[in-house]
Amino acid sequence: MKEELIFHLVSRNKWKEGQKEGMYQPEDFEEKQYISCSDGSQIQSVANQKFKDIEDLLMLVIDPTRVNANVTYVGKESEDVEVPRIQGPINTDAVIDKIELAPNDEGEFEIQVESS
Repeated sequence: MKEELIFHLVSRNKWKEGQKEGMYQPEDFEEKQYISCSDGSQIQSVANQKFKDIEDLLMLVIDPTRVNANVTYVGKESEDVEVPRIQGPINTDAVIDKIELAPNDEGEFEIQVESS
């Protein structure tokens, strides 16, 4: 089992909704049945591919050992990479930090996550 921090990107408003209920799940959860996350090496690419020019973006820092749902790591066919997925809603106490992200003048994000 991996114990490195994982990350999820969400709008500030959607996160506030989840905090009220103590559980967060994205709008596409019912369809996908999992929550897509990233590790530190993947988060900048995901932000720039899926959230370019978004102004109210938060990066949730998640401790996978605190998540009540199962955390799995799925290989991507196109790359030799494992992507973390949470197989249920995220209990908000598993989120150990949230970082506001702002795009640069080109609408892209510059995110650096150092692993310990």
